[in-house]
Amino acid sequence: MIQMIDITEETDALKVLQLQYLSYRIEAKIIEFDELPPLRDTLADLQQSGETFYGFYEQNDLYGVISFKYNHGIIDIHRLMVHPDHFRKGIAKKLLHKLEMKGKNGESLVVSTGSKNTPAIDFYIKSGFEVIVEKEIIQGLWLTSFKKELIKPGGITMDSIIFDLDGTLWDSRKTIVHAWNEVIKNHDKVNDELTSQQLKETMGLQMHEIGRILFPQLNEEEREQFMNACSEVETRHLSERGGTLYNRMEEVLKALAKKYKLFIVSNCQHGYIEAFYDYHRLEKHFTDYENPGRTGLSKGENIKLIMERNHLKQPVYVGDTEGDREAALYADIPFVYAKYGFGEVKNYDYVIESFGELLELF
Repeated sequence: MIQMIDITEETDALKVLQLQYLSYRIEAKIIEFDELPPLRDTLADLQQSGETFYGFYEQNDLYGVISFKYNHGIIDIHRLMVHPDHFRKGIAKKLLHKLEMKGKNGESLVVSTGSKNTPAIDFYIKSGFEVIVEKEIIQGLWLTSFKKELIKPGGITMDSIIFDLDGTLWDSRKTIVHAWNEVIKNHDKVNDELTSQQLKETMGLQMHEIGRILFPQLNEEEREQFMNACSEVETRHLSERGGTLYNRMEEVLKALAKKYKLFIVSNCQHGYIEAFYDYHRLEKHFTDYENPGRTGLSKGENIKLIMERNHLKQPVYVGDTEGDREAALYADIPFVYAKYGFGEVKNYDYVIESFGELLELF
């Protein structure tokens, strides 16, 4: 999780300083220069720096820090450091992405690193930075400076957010399990009640795929009839009982809808998204939605359909499963991984650990 650090708080500042010493000792060794200025910083230096600090945390442990100053469209990165025990885990990339998402059209990031620090130089070049100058700032210490325009002047900014539903906007398992078990009670070939964990393992799949996994004892015709019955009862229950919304749902949607057009694309049956709207009264925040129950298309195809139908130029897709990532890749748009959801995803463009973090990201 990435969050702002109050560097005026002594406890937090000490954690940053300790991490800074550990990280910059590695750079000092790489560039063969033991007198790097960050290694001489004091607690007061950090607290009086005038920089904005963000930290990357896992279970309250600080593993990475980025700090910057903003001046007339230039985001000047002063520190980007990762705990040596957590190198090559994508932490620096996530911290850098945090700043990129905060930047506006035409603004730039600038940063400098030791000219002999090959890993850092490779990282910035791969991240889209260009070398602007190399100079000796003190005897024996050469720095290479980089610049990256976040969006070229005259380009387009992000115009919309497309959401997955299950594991991203709500958790509907309790209601669905109750509904399906009503159908199971009256079926002569399905005897075992469905559990929440079984349902979780199939979240993100289309209904016919879920049926094959959960009810292999049925033939195709029986399974289709059974799943249709489950869908009918499920939709009715969801309209009457809803699901569990993730924290700050309406607050965040309301804020996002002021800046972006919002959409839903889910691998659900017809009537499912409508039930979400009906019970929770959230339809007013969304412009359009789509699902395979209406179109017969894959999630990636439905994302593209939403983009075409609504003339979207620069959307992102927010979801929680590998299938969601693959759909975003198919539609050629950035993927935001909702880590708090049902699935595990290793590769993504951005990550959030709570729904509220979307307001920090966008």
